[in-house]
Amino acid sequence: MGLTSHSLTLVGTGVLLLWLGSGCAEETPSTYRVPKEQPAPAMPGMMQATAPSDSGQAPASAPQQSMTVLPGMAEQSAAFGTPTWTVPAGWQAQALGQMRKGSWLVKDAHGTADISVLPLGGGGGGALANINRWCGQIGLAPMAQAQLDAMITQHPIETANAAGYTVSLHGPKGQSIQAAIVPVAGSTWFFKMMGPTATVDAQAAAFNDFVRSTRFPE
Repeated sequence: MGLTSHSLTLVGTGVLLLWLGSGCAEETPSTYRVPKEQPAPAMPGMMQATAPSDSGQAPASAPQQSMTVLPGMAEQSAAFGTPTWTVPAGWQAQALGQMRKGSWLVKDAHGTADISVLPLGGGGGGALANINRWCGQIGLAPMAQAQLDAMITQHPIETANAAGYTVSLHGPKGQSIQAAIVPVAGSTWFFKMMGPTATVDAQAAAFNDFVRSTRFPE
């Protein structure tokens, strides 16, 4: 679809939802123009959020969110082992809630960003559907499949023992998302940071280093 208006920066390789290596060169973001605010429709078999975040439960100080966890999803998530990783300085650990394997807040003068790590089985409902849901959460129109394909091939990221791609979305009302989507042995892991654009931009490098440090259970 044609894209005009605000921009989103997209980085990439992998799959989903809600809420995504060592020795890698610094990625050069691609910029896309989007027409107008248009939340993406909820897709079957996905978590559904009515406001900013994707995760089982976020503290009151985090961006507010409401989410429906479909039958069996919490049990599926609980069955995955928790990865190991190096958490950046200044990230404050939070309660995990139903779906999260990792949950933090990071605060600065601009506000609070919420960081989550969440696994789902298989492809998790489809990368395009999930990224477009994220777009809707921050007031961006959906992207086209061709843009996702370019992101996957042009902006990879490697963890300690897997590979995926990163995504950067900047909304028109001062909210942004930095994420990574990483397929791992029949599952898909979603790393997501959402908050004020200035906070997310300031933490983007630390977030990507965090993703790179992740080692999934084998």
